[in-house]
Amino acid sequence: MPALSSLARSLGAPRAVALAAVAVVLLVVASGSAAAPEARWRTYTIADVGAIALPGSWLNVTRQTPAVRTAIQRAAARNSKVAPLLYALTVQMGPLVKFVAADFARASLRRGFVTNLNVLAQRTTVRLDVWAKANTRALQRTTSVIKPVHRRYVPLPAGRALWLKFVQRLPAGDHIATVSVTQFAVARSGFIYLLTYSTTPKQARAYAPGFLRSARSLRLR
Repeated sequence: MPALSSLARSLGAPRAVALAAVAVVLLVVASGSAAAPEARWRTYTIADVGAIALPGSWLNVTRQTPAVRTAIQRAAARNSKVAPLLYALTVQMGPLVKFVAADFARASLRRGFVTNLNVLAQRTTVRLDVWAKANTRALQRTTSVIKPVHRRYVPLPAGRALWLKFVQRLPAGDHIATVSVTQFAVARSGFIYLLTYSTTPKQARAYAPGFLRSARSLRLR
């Protein structure tokens, strides 16, 4: 996840940052509004975690299966700019990242960006409140994060969750992308489960209800 290197080192998980940040870094800034909300949602099983739901236009790209390759090839045929970004999301990111998904809605991909979700499971011995303070401090110290960092606690069916929202400037190919990041963190049985939804600032408001609905669908095993 972005800007968590200080936190990861303090919790003894230095690889957590790179693993969770990959999907965020790969976004390309684009103008326009997000695709209209999908009426059909699909629930995905996440190994060692539980399950989560996403709109019908999203696809699980955690592994490069034949269905994922076909979807990427079709998307690339419509807009060659998104192909490298989508393939990059399928790169193996290590054991902490349990799930990666991307929005394949034509209206979104046509604008040259990839809105995405990654789910990270980090083993920790600290309470959520302690983790939240350390995480927030790390974000506030990160020069690429555009202040303020918005933080509050929200109730989810999976449990009390830390909600974070911030904007960050990150390398994306040959330019610097401005990325809107929305995160939900839930503590359960010695793990922090972190959902990171990434899009562009111009799309953030349109995607926000879907991000919240998806987070509320999280079911932990």
